[in-house]
Amino acid sequence: MEQLNTFNRIQRLLKEKEKYIKSLQNLDLLKEKGEITLRQYEELAKDYSRKLQGIDEGLDTLKKGLKEEIAKLRDAKEQLDEQIRKTEIGALIGEIPPQKAKNQIARLKRKIDSIDKKIHLYESAVHSNLYSEFQAKLEQKAHKSAGKSIKTLKSLKEILEEKEKQDNNLKNLEELYKKEEVNKKEYETLKREYLLKLEEIIDQIESIRREIELYIGEIKVEKEHLENAIEEVEVRIKVGEIDEKEGKDTIEQNIKQIKKLDQHIFKLMKIMRANSPSQLEKIIEEEKGEGKEQKTEVKYHPRKKRFKISYATFGILIIVLIGYLFKDHLPLLNTESKIIAENTLSFKPYLMYLENSQHTIDTIPISPYEYVISTIKSTGERLMLPLSIKDKLLFLDEKGHLYLSTQKLDSITLIDSINSFVDCDPVYIGPYVIFSDLDGNVFVFNSNNLKLKNRIRVEGPITAQPVSENGILYIFTETGNLYSYNVAKDSILWNVKLENGGRATPIISGKYLYVLNAKGTLYKFDKERGIKEKEVNLDEPCESSPIAYKGKIFIGTLKGSLYAITMDSLKTFYKININSPIKTSPAASKGAVIVGDLGGTCYAYSTLDTTLLWMYNTKGPNILGISIYDSVVLVANTEKIIALNLYTTGTVAETLWERKIQNGVVAKPPFVYKGNIYLLTADGKIILLTAKKDLS
Repeated sequence: MEQLNTFNRIQRLLKEKEKYIKSLQNLDLLKEKGEITLRQYEELAKDYSRKLQGIDEGLDTLKKGLKEEIAKLRDAKEQLDEQIRKTEIGALIGEIPPQKAKNQIARLKRKIDSIDKKIHLYESAVHSNLYSEFQAKLEQKAHKSAGKSIKTLKSLKEILEEKEKQDNNLKNLEELYKKEEVNKKEYETLKREYLLKLEEIIDQIESIRREIELYIGEIKVEKEHLENAIEEVEVRIKVGEIDEKEGKDTIEQNIKQIKKLDQHIFKLMKIMRANSPSQLEKIIEEEKGEGKEQKTEVKYHPRKKRFKISYATFGILIIVLIGYLFKDHLPLLNTESKIIAENTLSFKPYLMYLENSQHTIDTIPISPYEYVISTIKSTGERLMLPLSIKDKLLFLDEKGHLYLSTQKLDSITLIDSINSFVDCDPVYIGPYVIFSDLDGNVFVFNSNNLKLKNRIRVEGPITAQPVSENGILYIFTETGNLYSYNVAKDSILWNVKLENGGRATPIISGKYLYVLNAKGTLYKFDKERGIKEKEVNLDEPCESSPIAYKGKIFIGTLKGSLYAITMDSLKTFYKININSPIKTSPAASKGAVIVGDLGGTCYAYSTLDTTLLWMYNTKGPNILGISIYDSVVLVANTEKIIALNLYTTGTVAETLWERKIQNGVVAKPPFVYKGNIYLLTADGKIILLTAKKDLS
């Protein structure tokens, strides 16, 4: 945190230094033109020089501290390299199982990549004397990254081709088995083989996603610099330092650049809708024509602020938007269907919740009639799911900024910041609001005045939403650390280290805590003592959070399986093969469990047996979340929200209404509060949908 603040202060000083250097140059011009007196010139020049001297002294001090941090990062990188070498040797001599060694090395390399990115950013700041130099260094790095966009698309195409092949193999095998042309033993052997290959494919997809994440930080930094640069130009126009015509020309150029960016985004949207290698191949060919203009004229709505974008930035944005094909919310994000309702504090167990007993349904039923988009607001950064506090909505963005808004989004106010990167939904527990970040910090705010009360540090990034009961917070990190934390007393009660971490929100039920890791192992803990009671290994990778419903835990896996596990004995009650990755949490109500897959199909199964009640193809990729309210099932994919009838009697779900979102890429599950539906997009927009007419 301290280094990040130092880094930001250096950027501000570099910008300020460049401003005063420019002012001195303008002062010299005014003197040459005779527009100011010699006395005025000397006074202003002395003032600017004095300020520049102070800035240089401040920069020297800050850069010295940042150099020390760079040295520490290099030492940490060397230690990680040494760990990789030891792991490789351990695998060679048989001390470490090959698969475990492979996973350990992958984790260590991700840490090294993260350190390399920090070193590059810090060195760019340390070795720059002007703000423009700093931007140029980032631009140079971005150009190197941009060349990887086509390679990433090609890799994705190859993976889709292989997946399509394995899907066809599985489909043909099922048909042959039904026709009794293969016996049961052959069928099970081949099916196991194909599923293993599919698991490898999914691992490759995850690898691409991790590669994409390495560039997100650079994009955010560069975007912020460009926005700040535009604001500076606007100020210089107002004070008369820049000619108004020259300034307007600059703004016009920015508008043209943004139009081009919109055209590129329009093309990249097709990537997100691509379901076959042939569709992706067409997009790859388009990307090879670097300077080719789109014929489609994109309508551009005027905005108050505009920013320029370089081609290099666009190249990186290609990677990021591809990332949304595999990642729900951005930081990033990637959490599943968690609903915090108005009656959060009641903690009513098993009252139709999505994640755990504190996440109950909205107290006001959803109208079955059509909903329309009534309001769109933007904060500019990807948001986590909001909390409802005293008839207000509290939003947290991926950079740690806190916003307070009215229900109708009439006003959105920035109220505070935790100054760190976030990929985890906040938690409301009684008098406290909890925020967690990727550095392992847990921030406890007072919900009455939204002031920071205390903060603790745990080991590992927190991407799984913590859960709480009776003032005790349970935290699960990506490094496999599980904590029990007494919020009021600010003390950690116990800490358990699991073999693997994960992104899945734990479940509280009675005296037990259920935790699912990324490898598909489900643990049952005594939540008071932190003692493991039971565990079961599904041997399938999991990313989404499990849910509990009437004595069973329902889990969706990246292999495309839906499990029902008994809560008492952790025995498999049933397993259903959907054969398409499940990246978002199921939802359960009225004896039905609803699950959506990566291909955009939604399934409703009985919670008592494997009966398929109905299904629905959303005709769009990647279902991001499912919410059930009374008889209405809300399903969101990346481009629209659909309301289905839970009590459909046919094989295809009855559509009550659907709304296509043309204002951005949906990045979170639907959030419902007091009968209104809120959707969050990848670029920081909040979309409010309200009922077109009432039930009456």
